[in-house]
Amino acid sequence: MARFSAGGWRRGLAAFVAGVVWWLAAFGSPTWAQPAFRHVNQWLEQQIRYADWKQARSDHFSIRYLPADEPVVPLVLAEAERVYAWFAEQFQFISDEAVPLILYGEDGQMQERFGWSGEEKASGVYYGGVIYLLSPRVLWPEMPATALKDGRLAERYHREGPLPHEYAHLYLDAVANSNFPRWYTEGLAQLIEYEWIGYEWLNDDNHLQRQSLYSLRQLNEQFDRLANVALAYRQAFKFVQFMVREHGETSLRAFHRQLAQAVSFERAWQAVFGEPVEQSYGRWLDDVRRGGYR
Repeated sequence: MARFSAGGWRRGLAAFVAGVVWWLAAFGSPTWAQPAFRHVNQWLEQQIRYADWKQARSDHFSIRYLPADEPVVPLVLAEAERVYAWFAEQFQFISDEAVPLILYGEDGQMQERFGWSGEEKASGVYYGGVIYLLSPRVLWPEMPATALKDGRLAERYHREGPLPHEYAHLYLDAVANSNFPRWYTEGLAQLIEYEWIGYEWLNDDNHLQRQSLYSLRQLNEQFDRLANVALAYRQAFKFVQFMVREHGETSLRAFHRQLAQAVSFERAWQAVFGEPVEQSYGRWLDDVRRGGYR
């Protein structure tokens, strides 16, 4: 009879459940498969993959972490609750269950989780109902230990941390169940990040007046594979911002309600904004050419 260690049993179960998660994401109908995918991935992370990590809770979040990060856990949970309250007010979005957070103490842990190369890094990731975060102490190792006690670390985490962006992905996924293209969720997340903390990703590689812009078809079909990822992200952000400036936050929420009812992205866009998405994008490009956006 074969014998299995506790670790081997967990790894085997995790591999099996991960396969189920992958199948749901790849082949299921978004209407039923996406909620199932989120629940399965949340269970996998909390009960299997990170079951041995320490756990803490707040009113709306559950966080898994390692002992070295215990001092910063209250800071992360406080910021998460701050973001939660903003979404509840702006979008009337209330999560039915505690949102799982995974707090990594080093880049390599996140890279291992998502199979990234050593060059790929992120301060936060949203995936399958879970928000994965790098610890504030890892994001800014140059800050002195006193920064935690005197509030400077908390203030910096509020101004530069990834929670508004990643929670925006969670919000849209929970509401619309993947009934949207990649460029839209990234554009919305950047818009919320800009409205929340005033941050926008701008450099020489994605300045709209200095680059040949991607077509809507390219954004739809190749968003994550385009040569200039920074430019693709900025185009998505500025296009969504353009629509909100034209039609207002109320129309944005109405659009999301359409998506939540499984109306196709294109039909919902037409119904709320009064024109095909291609026409809106063309008008935005004209505005860019006139120097309306950098």
